Amino acid sequence: MSTETVFRFSSDAAMNLHHVLYSEACAAESAATGARPRAQHLEGGLTIRGSAAYEAAVDYYRHELITRDLLFDSTMRRLSAEVAGLGGTAPHGWSDVFQPALGDYLGADWSGHDATNVAWTVQLTDRLAPLLPDVVGRLEQVYRTPLPDVPVPVSTVVVGRTEPAYTAEGPDHITCTTTHRKSQGLQSVEIVLHELSHLLAGPLYEALAARATSDERPDLWHVVLFYLTGQVVARAWADHGVDYLPYLDATGLFDRAWPDLRQPVGDAWNGYLDGTRDWDSACDQVVDAVNDPATRS
Repeated sequence: MSTETVFRFSSDAAMNLHHVLYSEACAAESAATGARPRAQHLEGGLTIRGSAAYEAAVDYYRHELITRDLLFDSTMRRLSAEVAGLGGTAPHGWSDVFQPALGDYLGADWSGHDATNVAWTVQLTDRLAPLLPDVVGRLEQVYRTPLPDVPVPVSTVVVGRTEPAYTAEGPDHITCTTTHRKSQGLQSVEIVLHELSHLLAGPLYEALAARATSDERPDLWHVVLFYLTGQVVARAWADHGVDYLPYLDATGLFDRAWPDLRQPVGDAWNGYLDGTRDWDSACDQVVDAVNDPATRS
């Protein structure tokens, strides 16, 4: 199993412009209103700024699209699928402003953005190669489900959501931001494998949801996914003599977002990864711990 059999990486001008326009529109809205932007800020200049086609496209995105999240809004998921050639649909009026801007973008900023994406992808695939096929097989084992249809399409973009990557399902499609500070170095390997794990997470989500007694912690499955994939990647690197600190700890996300879940998640799932606790026991333990009032205090 090679990187190419698991992921189909692409750097596409239309997909990049789609994200650039979303980012630029978010930045314009934030500057005008103080609203927190939904997208990463694009560092550096854009030659295309100031062109009539570009300004019209940014204006369209600002007034029609940026209230919608790139991942969680169905209109945006369908639009991204359309841009990526995966059978989506575009909202009314989008093509009329996007296509002229795309022509300007191709002649201005695209070559530099493409080079950034290609360089990031080469570095990622070089880092990922030593872990294959074992790490993917281990993820399938841990999540108790086989990979979906592969290779999974991965769009590389120079700017995206505030997170370094996101995954849409139906059709399956991963988007990775190549300039995000959290998707560099060895961490890029965990990022792309974390996104792949979203396509394996059905049994985990269903098992935890079936045990939940309330909807108080709807994010529990995602915390467990972060933990499991991070541990799988760290252990894979350790087998190659490399010390690696998983994303949850390296970025401070665990203590910043879910400090109360650190011990319950670790206690429940370390044993599962070590083979001393089965799946049902781990699911029971983490849900029981989260439902314990002492854990939430």
